[in-house]
Amino acid sequence: MVSYIMLTSYFFFIFFLGDGIDTYEKQFSELQQRLFRAEQENQKRSRDLSTVLDEIKQAVAEKRYAFENHTVEEIKWKVLNMSSKLPMQFSNIYMFLPHLLGHEDNLQPNVLYGHGRTGVSVIFGIPTVKRDKQSYLMDTLGSLFSELSAEEKEDCVVVVFIAEIEANVGSTLIYKAQKHFPREIQSGVLEVISPPASYYPDLNNIKETFGDSKERVRYCIAV
Repeated sequence: MVSYIMLTSYFFFIFFLGDGIDTYEKQFSELQQRLFRAEQENQKRSRDLSTVLDEIKQAVAEKRYAFENHTVEEIKWKVLNMSSKLPMQFSNIYMFLPHLLGHEDNLQPNVLYGHGRTGVSVIFGIPTVKRDKQSYLMDTLGSLFSELSAEEKEDCVVVVFIAEIEANVGSTLIYKAQKHFPREIQSGVLEVISPPASYYPDLNNIKETFGDSKERVRYCIAV
């Protein structure tokens, strides 16, 4: 009797084990198929991406070729023609400084130091005012010149605008610039200018706006 029970249990175990193995094999086969399809889809997307990248490279090369084969004068004329068709009216300095109307001479800056370099591609403008505590002008100039190559320095001008009419302020900054950047001043890449005495309106009667102090409003007008 015991032998019969053991034999029956064995056949039941084999039956259920075999059924479980078939299920696992089926699931494994389905997993293989899904992985195969995913790999095919991934390869297709890789080919599509490669095609798009090739098209982008070709388009960039064509644009670069077209740009390099146009003269500077042709590009200037195209920009002027495009600008003339714009309906927008740009503001000018007289909207903000109406007291200069009829006094064009007041728009000519006082050149404190510079060689009048022309024909450059880039002009950097750095405004500065007198600060009671600390000035960051020399640090700013040092950071700028340290990042420019010798070739870039030959094709640019850095103009420091001293937004003060007091002569001693300009003299102090000139002394510091000569001390820190003698080569840049000698080569003409660094220029220092200041406004004429009548460039600004009467700053003693300025109105305070948005809760700012007169000193802050004065600073905003100056630069």
